Amino acid sequence: SQLMTKVRYTHTYLFNSVAYSIAADILKTHILQALNHAPQVIRSHLACVLQVAALHDFPARWPNLLEQSHQQLISPDMNLADV
Repeated sequence: SQLMTKVRYTHTYLFNSVAYSIAADILKTHILQALNHAPQVIRSHLACVLQVAALHDFPARWPNLLEQSHQQLISPDMNLADV
């Protein structure tokens, strides 16, 4: 019984860790582009999410954040209308 509880806990922890890692990777892959194309009302929320992610993951888990940001800034489709 105690062993099964430990197994369930470990399984849940590993599943949540993997799910978090996948979600974080997806977020980091798409948030800058989403900021570029989102309406202003959504952009402000995405900016808060980006700030938290950057504080938590940069530079150790998001080493290419500055490069990705730079690429978005020099992109020809950069939406500067409401910046």
